Amino acid sequence: MESNDPAGYTLYLEDFDTVSLMLALGWPDHAIRLADTLLDRWDEQEGGAGNIAWEALPQYVPWLSIKLYRAWSGDEIDLYAEPEDDQLDGFSGLAKHVLHEDPAVFAQALRNAADFHVLGSGVNDDDPVREYNHWFLPVELLAACRIRELKGLALPDLAHPLFEASALCRLHPPVAVPEDALLAKVLPAFAKVTGTLDLEV
Repeated sequence: MESNDPAGYTLYLEDFDTVSLMLALGWPDHAIRLADTLLDRWDEQEGGAGNIAWEALPQYVPWLSIKLYRAWSGDEIDLYAEPEDDQLDGFSGLAKHVLHEDPAVFAQALRNAADFHVLGSGVNDDDPVREYNHWFLPVELLAACRIRELKGLALPDLAHPLFEASALCRLHPPVAVPEDALLAKVLPAFAKVTGTLDLEV
């Protein structure tokens, strides 16, 4: 889909969590389209995503999601204020080793990331680490596992209590993309009229 939408909507760093969710669900084509849109729009807008210094507002899950997506897609775009891998604390190993050929190296990085995820789950306005509430849906960790699967790399057993906390914490086979009857009618008509909407999947 064309991403240079003139509507002037504002995008936020947290929007990239949805890219990880799409990867976790097994929707790589949708993840690519959304990521392209987000990265294009962030590049155009002022004061938007990535324009706040990491030290002022550390947002761990969105930045890890961006780094995981970049490792999988090969996208080399530079974003203002992006933290170094080592600044991601417990997520740093996963950012570095998501595509490591040794599954044991990835497994250790995943366990460390799961510990950090648990530490950061919940809401606490006085603690910048606790800036997300994904306890029962660790999208960033499941996305990392799906990325390895998509790359044909060995995926170790998910040996951490977090992955047993609920059914949503486990990596499942890809989920079918739900159909939307209204969009199925509207999008082709819009594409025909404007000639700008790419509907290929």
